Amino acid sequence: MSFWNSFQSLLSNLSNFDCPDKLVHLTIPIEVIEDVFVDYSLLDQRVMLWKLIHVVLVTDNEEYKEPYARDSLLYQCKRLEELLEAAWLIIEDNALPKKDCTEDKVMPSGD
Repeated sequence: MSFWNSFQSLLSNLSNFDCPDKLVHLTIPIEVIEDVFVDYSLLDQRVMLWKLIHVVLVTDNEEYKEPYARDSLLYQCKRLEELLEAAWLIIEDNALPKKDCTEDKVMPSGD
């Protein structure tokens, strides 16, 4: 049985899998958000997330052989990146000095 099939089997047997599992011992979820950025910056987190997706998509994998499955994975990755950014903004609101991330960014031209 493949890893993915084993994982899906595990998930199907968990009745409360849609509830927090790793965080049940914490009373203040903001501590988890703060802790995410202690060891890795937002940029580091973003790079690791996209490297993970890259590995999944370039490795032979039955789960992602269809275009729809790959598209769904990329969409979820985009949403996770947005979640990371939202968490980072929450932490930055409590930190000084604040980094100005709202200025217009000039993208290099393809010339």
